[in-house]
Amino acid sequence: MKMNIKFDTMKKEEPFDYASFEREAIERLKEGRPLSGVDGIFTPLIKRLLESSLEGELVY
Repeated sequence: MKMNIKFDTMKKEEPFDYASFEREAIERLKEGRPLSGVDGIFTPLIKRLLESSLEGELVY
């Protein structure tokens, strides 16, 4: 079964800013924040990777 989805109406995300992520990650490491979990250092990156992967599955 094929889904008819209008991709032009889907929310367009801004490109992930890796430089900003790197700066924030270093600051969070200095603060002693955890690497994973709700407030984890890698949580925003993992979220972006998963969302991009799922979006790719819908498109292709």
